[in-house]
Amino acid sequence: MFKKLLKYDFQSLKRVGFPMLVTMAALTAVVSIYVGVMIGKGGFSDVPNVFEITATVFAYISIMAILVCPLVFQIMIYENFYRTLTTDEGYLTFTLPVKAKQIIFSKLTNGTIWTLIIGAAATLSALIIIIVGVIASNPSGGNTPSPNEPTSALTPLIAFLVILFGIVSYFTSQLAYFIIIFWGSTIFKSQKSSNVIWLLIIGNFVISAVTGTFSSIISVVGTSIGATTNNPELGTVVTLIMLVLLTSGLMVGAYFLLKHLMEKKVNLP
Repeated sequence: MFKKLLKYDFQSLKRVGFPMLVTMAALTAVVSIYVGVMIGKGGFSDVPNVFEITATVFAYISIMAILVCPLVFQIMIYENFYRTLTTDEGYLTFTLPVKAKQIIFSKLTNGTIWTLIIGAAATLSALIIIIVGVIASNPSGGNTPSPNEPTSALTPLIAFLVILFGIVSYFTSQLAYFIIIFWGSTIFKSQKSSNVIWLLIIGNFVISAVTGTFSSIISVVGTSIGATTNNPELGTVVTLIMLVLLTSGLMVGAYFLLKHLMEKKVNLP
């Protein structure tokens, strides 16, 4: 049954994710053509100014749409969570022979997969546009060699900790938003999906306040260690380690809190 739940959640997000990927691909093609014409061909010299202005505005809107797609999809993930667990549809979800932890892992797994897909697509779109612009502006393909900078022994460790911190932070924020959506849905009498926006605004304020406070304190400690040892990179390592440990603790706590709330089904009408 857990595999079926994974498949159902994947198909639910696919209904939004696939059209978004197609849209991003189309916008990337249009913007790439625009960049190639504007840079490589010297602009729209043979067409009216109105057409050039219209094309420019459309290109900028397209670029913004591509960059915003990952954020929009995150909202869709939260909307899916809200709809399938806190509205009338939640009755059906909680009658399935699956445990609360399986529902949580299904939502996190599919959300992560589709976030990576949409994020990779947005990154690829940006790279394609940049490459087209570079090729159009420098057809000969010449490049200027950059000087090699010495690499510190702590650089690989810092890179690893940054990646680890990003992964842990993602899951922690997802669980935190799920908690706020699940528990906060009790304040609404209606079951409109637009309620998710209000819950996300509240959630973003709370999460930003908490993480900002702790991050500032940890940053001060790490900077002090770096100054004391006369090794700023060591201070960076210590800061990242403390951030990873703190965020990991918050992630575990958020998981068990969400699991408890879902087992109690405190928000079902």
